[in-house]
Amino acid sequence: DGQREVLAVGKAAKAMLGRTPRNTDWLTHNFEPWRSALKLPKPHSPELDDPAVLHYPLWLTARRIMRAGHWPLWNPQILCGTPLLADTMCNPFDPVNLATLPLPDDVAWGLMILMQFVIAGWGAYVFMRGQGLCRVAGIAAAVCFMLNGFFIVWMELKFVVACFCWLFWMLWAVDRAAATLKLRWALLAGIFYAFAVFGGNLHHLLNFTLLADPRQGEDNTPVRTNPF
Repeated sequence: DGQREVLAVGKAAKAMLGRTPRNTDWLTHNFEPWRSALKLPKPHSPELDDPAVLHYPLWLTARRIMRAGHWPLWNPQILCGTPLLADTMCNPFDPVNLATLPLPDDVAWGLMILMQFVIAGWGAYVFMRGQGLCRVAGIAAAVCFMLNGFFIVWMELKFVVACFCWLFWMLWAVDRAAATLKLRWALLAGIFYAFAVFGGNLHHLLNFTLLADPRQGEDNTPVRTNPF
């Protein structure tokens, strides 16, 4: 477990230097001319091909279209053209992606991954403090959430962490809305949910919705009364 956390910190440092955390070892091992010319060992994760051949190219295409001043509606580079905005793999309107749009692509990709982990940990800390826990407990919850195994394994699939990093922020806003009955907190919860919608795909959004359902803790068992 400790090795995973060290690896995550190392990748974050590389991200800040513009070295993109992407599984190019899979690409160079399976495609020519790199396969014959380099003769590299097998990739660390032989089955994780999606970031190199799908997610990063789609994300890069969407960014370049947006920087050219156009809506990322259509991808002209595949077949005779395919829908791009409807493809939930690129997520061009993810707020973290929009925040890094002016940056170079390699720096932006790594920085987005780092920002998602920071957002996740910060949200867990804020939520736990709102529940009355001490600062140490809040920090422990933040570290455990932002470095959980699910995030570490799927960090290169950007839309996975991009969806769930807003979970505790939404729970915090829902909790505040229930406690104060103020409309602004309900609206804030809706904004955090929209961030998850723009950042993730439908599969993970469904899981996010189930986890964020404030009714989970309620006892919905019907009350039976004795009529006699």
